[in-house]
Amino acid sequence: MMEDEVPVSSYGSDFASLDFDFECSDAVLCMLCDERFEVTVDPQPLLQHLLVRHRFTIAEVEQVADLRQYVLYWGKLRGVDINDYCVVINTNCLPGDRSPTESYYLLCDKLPEDRHLRHTLTKMKLRFIVEQKEKERNDVTFSRQCIYCRRTIGGGVTQVLHHLTNQHSFTIGNPDNIVYGAQLLDLLHDKLTNLVCLCCEKVFRSFKMLRQHMRKHQHRCLNPKNKIYDRFYLRNYLRPGTPWEETKRELERESDTESLGDGDGETEWREDDTPPTTCLFCQYTTLKLAAPSPSLSQPVPSVATRTTFFVSERNNSS
Repeated sequence: MMEDEVPVSSYGSDFASLDFDFECSDAVLCMLCDERFEVTVDPQPLLQHLLVRHRFTIAEVEQVADLRQYVLYWGKLRGVDINDYCVVINTNCLPGDRSPTESYYLLCDKLPEDRHLRHTLTKMKLRFIVEQKEKERNDVTFSRQCIYCRRTIGGGVTQVLHHLTNQHSFTIGNPDNIVYGAQLLDLLHDKLTNLVCLCCEKVFRSFKMLRQHMRKHQHRCLNPKNKIYDRFYLRNYLRPGTPWEETKRELERESDTESLGDGDGETEWREDDTPPTTCLFCQYTTLKLAAPSPSLSQPVPSVATRTTFFVSERNNSS
């Protein structure tokens, strides 16, 4: 336990319904019925269900540090009079309104209990994330192949992220501000494998077309409109609900100071554009063409055509 960590029991008996497992993605019960929803990846099905079936809304849900824990807590609304816990908004209640009056229910941080819950979840989630980041920082055994080139980078996930910035001019932000770095790299690798541009997310028919597109348009950054990247940046745990566009602008400023490359971050990708080379005398084919030996730079007589050709010149002309 950290020195300033507050025991869970001190938060009160109402928090007994929480499991405080911030990595768990198991489905949870709706706060008002027995339907289950997975909310860690996409909360929209639950939010739509609450509005359509229960006329119930969670205000500024993007500012809730952990929606799964939040829903577990408010599960206590099942079987009670929610008028005692929520803001009630009545519609069609003016004189002359012909439609029947309907009541809508709102949870927001204007309610002391809700505000306390949100504040508590923010503190606990931030503490968990800081500990997770420290584990990643201290793990120097991590290594993986770069998502752009063939090189394998060791020394920890931070070194892999530095490589992306310094060698490939990829705008990803200061690695010290990134958490779940290995998962982020896996996500980016999967997108490239599926021929998806990391910036505009346009899908291409071949890897060569994708590379050319990303070079031409300088798409060496993450899509500013895709909120899937929110969980990978520490600043989003300090300020839950920070718009991803704002985060991206800050990442660009960080990358401007982090990048130490010489401006030729495309070298490895150009290398991949080299067509396969087949041996002159057999069917052996390779993408990695070593420099020709001195003997191969000498003229070789061709028995079949009585002509002379240079292997080194042939390779250079291709």
